[in-house]
Amino acid sequence: NIRRCLISGFFQQVACLESEKRGAYSMLREGQEVILHPSTSLGHRPEWLVFHELSLSSKLFIKTGTQIRPEWLLDIAPRGYFDAAKISEK
Repeated sequence: NIRRCLISGFFQQVACLESEKRGAYSMLREGQEVILHPSTSLGHRPEWLVFHELSLSSKLFIKTGTQIRPEWLLDIAPRGYFDAAKISEK
């Protein structure tokens, strides 16, 4: 699966949807709020995503990203990088 390969290289750049209404995501490690850029090709707001590019203007935007499954993080990222309890509660 290509998305699992992306996680292996970009596991530090993962975000989880915090507010469906506002479209706000929280970066998993830093807790920083990010938003999908209006020009993104995603037709929906996935609950979890891995991203490559951030853009800062009036807000911090995710420009390139794709949907992932949170359980992949625990399988692929270095052991102990993510807190399994934190991932399962989101």
